[in-house]
Amino acid sequence: MVGSTARWARLAGVVSLIMIGALAAMWFVPQRGLTPPDEQPRDVIGTASQSPIGTNVGKLGSPEMLWLVDQRPTAGNWLTQCDESCGYTWDTGEQRDLVLDEHGWVVSFGNRPGRRFTHVALALFNGAGRTLPAGDWVIRYDGRAQIDYDFAPFAVPVSRSPGRDVIRITPEHDSLLRIRISQIDPANHLRNLRVLPPGGICGDSPFAYAAGAADCPAGTFHAFEQLGDALRFHPLLLRALQPYRTLRFMQFQGTVEVLDAEPWARRSRVEDALWGDGWTRIPPIELIFEVSNLLGAEPWVNMPYWADDAYVRAFARLAREQLVTTLPIWVEYSNEVWNGAYPFSLSGNQIEAWAVARWPGDTFNGEPISRFTKRMNYVGMRSAQICAIWREVWGADAERVRCVMPGGPFGFAGSEALACPLYAAERGGQSCAAQMSALAVAPYFGGYISDLPASQGGHFEQLRTWIRSPNGGLDELFEELRTGSLLDSPDAPDGAIAAAMAIAAENRAVAQRYGIMLVAYEAGQHLTPVSPLGTSCDDWNADPGCPPYREIQDLFVAANRDPRMGQLYRDYLTAWRAAGGTLMMHYQAIFRPYGRFGSWGAQEAATQQGSEAVKYQAIRAFIAANPCWWSGCRVVAPPPTVALPTATALPGAPTATPAAPGPPTATALPGAPTATPAAPGMVPAHRLGIPFLQGAPRDAGISA
Repeated sequence: MVGSTARWARLAGVVSLIMIGALAAMWFVPQRGLTPPDEQPRDVIGTASQSPIGTNVGKLGSPEMLWLVDQRPTAGNWLTQCDESCGYTWDTGEQRDLVLDEHGWVVSFGNRPGRRFTHVALALFNGAGRTLPAGDWVIRYDGRAQIDYDFAPFAVPVSRSPGRDVIRITPEHDSLLRIRISQIDPANHLRNLRVLPPGGICGDSPFAYAAGAADCPAGTFHAFEQLGDALRFHPLLLRALQPYRTLRFMQFQGTVEVLDAEPWARRSRVEDALWGDGWTRIPPIELIFEVSNLLGAEPWVNMPYWADDAYVRAFARLAREQLVTTLPIWVEYSNEVWNGAYPFSLSGNQIEAWAVARWPGDTFNGEPISRFTKRMNYVGMRSAQICAIWREVWGADAERVRCVMPGGPFGFAGSEALACPLYAAERGGQSCAAQMSALAVAPYFGGYISDLPASQGGHFEQLRTWIRSPNGGLDELFEELRTGSLLDSPDAPDGAIAAAMAIAAENRAVAQRYGIMLVAYEAGQHLTPVSPLGTSCDDWNADPGCPPYREIQDLFVAANRDPRMGQLYRDYLTAWRAAGGTLMMHYQAIFRPYGRFGSWGAQEAATQQGSEAVKYQAIRAFIAANPCWWSGCRVVAPPPTVALPTATALPGAPTATPAAPGPPTATALPGAPTATPAAPGMVPAHRLGIPFLQGAPRDAGISA
């Protein structure tokens, strides 16, 4: 099928800002404390295999996700900084001067004449300090160096001893933690630095979070510091993700932002000092399968647009080796390549250029053919090739590979990619749908409500009128979302949910044509600014035109916290099932609300109490009442436990103790010994950037 793209032109400002919200430092309301283990819901444990709902997960470097117990790897990169001698420059960009060991720990600053930086630094929690657990964080390390900490009053040193420091985090001050390192001993350089939060777990369950020993009346308290490497993922994150059947790692992998090709051999490794954070480099792929196995959740992975056959094959091989045998895996090519708005356009335009180079003609079978049509044909081609590689690698287990054809908010993109007539013409008429398991779409609701002026097709004036009402505009907004009766929008004449289900119905017809499932790769509410000022006004933008746009931002944030949004979600999920949808991947699990970039999270932070998250509660209620309804959807995974280390695994750490009035004080814990193993061999700074890929990925060498 070759078709027109006019229908897509008006989507750029409305359906295209989903990922942009992850591109800025963000704001969060003060946390109100962590839910003790005995108050946390336990009925979800072990039921994710019957859940019909999955979720997108955020970046490793998103503090509100609280991905890891040890937060150090999330810093992403070494900053080369200087003091007053060069104006306190945050990053001098001299990373290539650093001499690193085989795992990326700094051995020395090198000896280049004219070097500007005086120390290296790690920056953690920037923009999301309010989402963190409050209390005393422990910094453990091996080796010798001068280590300093700031910023006060958010982060204040409490005690220091060789190999072990204690920093008190006060979340309401909402800043960042900077760890400054200088005077490194090259013969015994700093390494194995760990940044450990307060708390631990009860017993051997990785989900049983405890703030202290007093929270474990029925078992043994194991402090995070004492657990060492036995527990990588924070229990509060694991509990937040437990209800979800499937985890889509698109953001985690940096599918939109990581534009430079990463050869498989040079990817970020678990043993590295710092990991890719999903902004410029991809985190260790192994983490995807580790957390999926722990949760018994199906992973959904995105092959980068630049991935050649060798990369795809290596990825598929690692997945087969590490994913438990009870779980399937979903595989998708890139993300939203139909989307012409920044930053999606960066990869989409490159794919389009490759498509035009492959099919340079202006017509096909006597009909005009657009560049966008060629783009979607290329997406279909590459999706089929990637699927063929994965299934070849998985061999006898190939049925566990669920290949996803990327669609869009309307039927044309997915239909064209599945039919892929340009590619089919090269291989005897075989379409790209043959090996696909599902067509994936994004049936968001509410995105038509725009802060653009009426002259540009938006509703700025109406929104401003609503805000001046006694309820601040919430009553009017929810009435419009439910019925569509106030704005008279042609995009949603019967309300937001009905409009979203019309998108689902159009795409279901496409999926039925090829006998495959209809799934949602992203879904949920889509209340977010789209205007130039609406997407730029924040606490740092003093533009005199900002106040009314900030009020609209506040209205959208408030709507996402209103109990009526929870009811809309229940109606929305019920309508999706009735429309013939199957797996729905909510966007996203945890996302701190930030007015100009939306309020996407079912929860605002891993530390947020579940009762305060109206969308999360609605999703959980739907899951409890609606076990997955499509054929073959139930999967069973073993319940996870933690293999606890011996008490001597971490010198100086507290040993496992029975329930007690409280954890030991910092001064009662001896410091780690200063003697350390010999430093590993030194190598120059590495993995600091790879040139942008210019050529298209090589076609698969096997029939797709």
